[in-house]
Amino acid sequence: MAGTIDIDAIRKLSVEQRLALVARIMATLAEEGTEPSFSPEADAELERRAVMARANPGEGMSLAEFDQRLEARRRDRA
Repeated sequence: MAGTIDIDAIRKLSVEQRLALVARIMATLAEEGTEPSFSPEADAELERRAVMARANPGEGMSLAEFDQRLEARRRDRA
């Protein structure tokens, strides 16, 4: 590894900052063509949801809609 990871510093980050860090890490994996491996149960659930989404394309929501709903929930809790 190029450097060390300070887990204590990571723990001091806000939830939003930690999620942003995870997203950046996942993006680097995608850039390298690396796919995360999931448990067989998680793979089955993802496949089930994909089949349902393809069968009912009008029943889902876009990522932008999801982000808006999530942000509204966060504002309501604050």
